Amino acid sequence: MVVSIFTTMFNIQRRRQNSIGNFIKIFFISIFLCLLAFLTTVNPVYCLILNFCIPFLLVFLQSSRFNPKGYFSYAMLFIFLELMPVPASELPRELTAVMFSVGFLVAALVLYTLIFHPSSKKELDIRFGLKELADVLEQLAEGNADYKTRGRLLDLEHKFHLTAYNNHKFIPVHNSHTKLYDMFSILFQRAAYLVHDTTWQTEMDAEHIRELQELAEFLRYASQNINTRNNDPLIRQARVFLNEMKDADGRLRIFFRSFLHMLILIFRYITTEDTIGARWNKICWAELSVHIKRICSLESLEMRFALRFSIIMTAGCAVNAFVNVTHAYWIPLNAFLLLQPDYEESAHRMKTRPIGTIIGCCVEYLVYPLLPGIGWKLLFAVAMLCLMYCATPGTWNHPIFSTCYALTLASMTMNETLAIELRVVYLLLAVLLVFIVNRFFFPTRRETQFRCNIKELLRLHNSYWELIKESMTHHTDISVSSEILSLFHMTYEQAVDYIKKPGIPFDPEYCRQVMLTLWHMFSELEQIEYLLQTNSIDRKCYPDLYHIADRIQKQIYPSCTNLAWDDLHLQDLGDDLSYVLEQYMKNAKRLIQLHVTSLYPKRYHLVRS
Repeated sequence: MVVSIFTTMFNIQRRRQNSIGNFIKIFFISIFLCLLAFLTTVNPVYCLILNFCIPFLLVFLQSSRFNPKGYFSYAMLFIFLELMPVPASELPRELTAVMFSVGFLVAALVLYTLIFHPSSKKELDIRFGLKELADVLEQLAEGNADYKTRGRLLDLEHKFHLTAYNNHKFIPVHNSHTKLYDMFSILFQRAAYLVHDTTWQTEMDAEHIRELQELAEFLRYASQNINTRNNDPLIRQARVFLNEMKDADGRLRIFFRSFLHMLILIFRYITTEDTIGARWNKICWAELSVHIKRICSLESLEMRFALRFSIIMTAGCAVNAFVNVTHAYWIPLNAFLLLQPDYEESAHRMKTRPIGTIIGCCVEYLVYPLLPGIGWKLLFAVAMLCLMYCATPGTWNHPIFSTCYALTLASMTMNETLAIELRVVYLLLAVLLVFIVNRFFFPTRRETQFRCNIKELLRLHNSYWELIKESMTHHTDISVSSEILSLFHMTYEQAVDYIKKPGIPFDPEYCRQVMLTLWHMFSELEQIEYLLQTNSIDRKCYPDLYHIADRIQKQIYPSCTNLAWDDLHLQDLGDDLSYVLEQYMKNAKRLIQLHVTSLYPKRYHLVRS
């Protein structure tokens, strides 16, 4: 059991940027969960309480809408150790096995990093990002940028936002690493917006083309010379390039200046390491408060899945603890593997796992009698285990190998036919349990999640206007805007992924128009915040901008049905700000025309009737 747990944990952790602190956390959490798993076997009360509370807390603290399976490895550790109980006299041996496995896991992760990622992942990602941006700017200069280029930029933006978001779990702390990834996401967003906004291209002359080519050349040079020690030469070159930049039209002027300013911040922050105190001060408390309120609501994916997970594990483990039947632990074990945060994926596994299990039972029934001795049986079990790790979880062929492995070991201590019968019966009971809970208790479908995401995008839109208002009265740290930007773009990508799926109950083209309009509006908000951060707006315009922000907030969210902005005089706010606000107003009116509130979620019911 321990081998399976830490093999899965290695497969998950190897994709992440690990540190000594992360290894220490894995060690202590593993020991703590091992002790809790032992407590569940002490008496029935502990069993019921812990099987409800621990899965619930693991989902809450380790998972999110954008990393829904973050709970899996630790939940697997707790549940698997619980299902293979040991007497109190054997607990030290089990703890020793867990400690040894954690040590082996750490050694394997370090070795994997040295072989496959010898350089800093942060440095490699940034070099890659700069090179990609250089290629895109060259395409812009040559007039070859199209929707594919924009899609490429948005994919990169999403990748960097996801990396930044996954650096924290429950508490949104932005250190120098997360800042870097968020800054790169902003660069990709600005370049993508420039690609999509074709109005400036009709006025682009030879001088603009030269500037784009020079910027692309500088980015390519920076991708080869950037480092984590000292980037002062690159910062000086960027400042010279910024000072020599020819005044372009409104759109290009904003792009060049904002792009280079952000680039200078990246060159600076890649050499920065935050102290613990500095990280604590960079918690986005306002968003954390909203985040806690959201996930504590019965409308949140985290809350609903946590409750389903707790109910299923409590019921399954109670059967295992109170019903004196051999191998009853196969019921909660199968239920754990069948239950998924995504309702549709869970339903898919309830079809594929029985198919694979029945095929595996047939293979075992034919092969097991042909194995001459204990040595061959163990060799066959190991071979099936290796093939199981090679197969993709959730597919029909994955259960074939896990079934053969489990039945081979079980048949050494009991009748082979009985083991096969129990395997099938227990699986069907697990399917029934998961089906009932998924169907009737706190269901979450992709359609409902999409509706919630649309409303969340508009809420984040209002949060960014609030940030703009705060920036007019005092300096706001970039980590605050980064948190809102990350949440917006992660939510946006999740909604876009849903639109791409076949058979959705909405017009895909209509949904794409809504999403594109929301993306444009948020890009324009980010540009307004940039103008404030760089003191590019005359302070005399602050009262008017504050009034506009306050008015838009009241009309955009939550109703988004009535816009009365005809009396606003945007031309008095300066060239750059008036240009961005005019574009914003056009997109906001288009959003109203699209009746975006029709996509708002219908009220959830606690239990499906």
